[in-house]
Amino acid sequence: MVRVDGGGWSPRRKSWYDRSRRPVEEQIPDILEGFLALALELKARRAKREREEREREEADRRRRELEARRQANAELIVQLETQAGAWYRARILRAYLRALRRWAPGTEVSVKSTEQTIDFVDWAERYVNAMDPLHEAPRAAEFEREEYSWRASEHAKEELSRLSGHDWAKSWKL
Repeated sequence: MVRVDGGGWSPRRKSWYDRSRRPVEEQIPDILEGFLALALELKARRAKREREEREREEADRRRRELEARRQANAELIVQLETQAGAWYRARILRAYLRALRRWAPGTEVSVKSTEQTIDFVDWAERYVNAMDPLHEAPRAAEFEREEYSWRASEHAKEELSRLSGHDWAKSWKL
């Protein structure tokens, strides 16, 4: 008797027995054909498994690349929005400085800061130019804050309120 274990696969014929009219020795071509069918089926299954694995790996690679591009884009978007915010804030402050100059043409607006008197408009122009990402003036460390704490919601509300003009009553009256 010859028996084939297909490993979960069921070939057309699993076993060949000695029969009175046909002994196993005479069935060798059929047995070899059965082995060939089993081998080809196993080979096809292995190729299919390997192809599916390659496809999974390729899908994972594409997913990781997309994730990396999304992360890089997220960082660029934050930078773009930060620059646009600084540019927009500089535009608002420049408009205010133009209005201030029109209100007091040729007049120096002096304020006392750190024991010295300075021209407020000149100081403000330097600050705005340092803030504006499109202006050639370099960043100035003297204008940067030590620490931003946007996590504190009250601080964020104060910043937004001040920038949107809601704290107008606290501003200097020139």
